[in-house]
Amino acid sequence: MDEPVGAPEAALQRVLLTVRPYLPNLTLIGGWVPYLYQKVGGFDGWSSRLSFTQELDVLLPEDLSVEGLPPLPELMREAGLRPINDGGATWTTGGASADEIEFLVPRLRSRGDQSTIPIRGQPGLSAIILPYLELLERFSRPLRVPITVADPPHPGITALDVRVPWLGAYVLNKAITSRLRQPRTGESTNPKAAKDLLYLRDLAAAGQAVAGAIEEDVARMIDADPTMQHAIDIAVSRLEPFARGNGNVDEVAAMLQEREPSRSLDNARADVLGHLVDLFEILEVFRSPPPEPPDDEDA
Repeated sequence: MDEPVGAPEAALQRVLLTVRPYLPNLTLIGGWVPYLYQKVGGFDGWSSRLSFTQELDVLLPEDLSVEGLPPLPELMREAGLRPINDGGATWTTGGASADEIEFLVPRLRSRGDQSTIPIRGQPGLSAIILPYLELLERFSRPLRVPITVADPPHPGITALDVRVPWLGAYVLNKAITSRLRQPRTGESTNPKAAKDLLYLRDLAAAGQAVAGAIEEDVARMIDADPTMQHAIDIAVSRLEPFARGNGNVDEVAAMLQEREPSRSLDNARADVLGHLVDLFEILEVFRSPPPEPPDDEDA
């Protein structure tokens, strides 16, 4: 008999079932990615705990014109999801334990964390623009996700193929976007930036098999496309302050302590800093070599 799932995973499964006809066109890119790798990614001895999230972050193309399928907004409304006030990029059932999905698109340049564009072929649906998302779509793979929720009933559906980024691509993206998050209106920080770093900490703490997979993925990415060097260099530069003793981990440490109350805040700070440095050292070997010094023969 299948084990019962907790409320966050039940919400994940319900939303996946809702958008099921469009799953071949979507890439799950948010906080659920490490969890799915831990659960069905084939890793033994995954040694770190993870943070759950109610929200599914999903990458989609700017043009989602698909013949023969009902519009995606129609499917979501039938499941009780409604858009919130951002033009239809985030949909929720409402309430403290809401099912929620947020749509994003890659774009080289954006006007900030909350710029949105309409999705062609899907009236009433828009997506948030963030740069460096394209590598998550390009370097991705399907994972077979078990489906065990019975509400609403979906007879015969016991698993779904869900596309997720390679772990190496996920790490590069989170390192980059953690510095691109714009503070929310009236606030000095954006908590999503700290959450990005917490996800990175969790992957770095997951054990040698996960660290090896990240390293292998990054090597494969640059072999497949040398232009990935730019993204790698940016990600390394984002993590370098932690290795040089200049990075602030207080907000990330507070999140870790909230999740694991047995830790002291000092312990959480040391843990986060140590694992971000570990991740920096994994990626640093792929960094572009420093430029050649100028030729001073004529000096």
